[in-house]
Amino acid sequence: MFGLTGIRAGKPAHAVGANLTVIVQGKSRIYGTLGDTRCTVDSLTQRAARRPRRLSGGGARFCTQPAHAIRGDGDVLVSTFEFAGLVNYQTDEQ
Repeated sequence: MFGLTGIRAGKPAHAVGANLTVIVQGKSRIYGTLGDTRCTVDSLTQRAARRPRRLSGGGARFCTQPAHAIRGDGDVLVSTFEFAGLVNYQTDEQ
């Protein structure tokens, strides 16, 4: 799960800061970057999805520093990965 800063609905983006949360399936382990300074999205593409007011998006990203355990010790480094899925925009008006 991640959040991106400074993107606009329907517009491509490059070199965008990202806040990353890693949830380990089947374990009670959660890791987070706790901000958008450790991970970057190289490129983001967006296109209209089948449902109104929805966009689908995808891109590639990398992290330069690890995500630390939210509780307890440990960290995980997600060096690179690609993603695709629905984009959810939240504003103060919603």
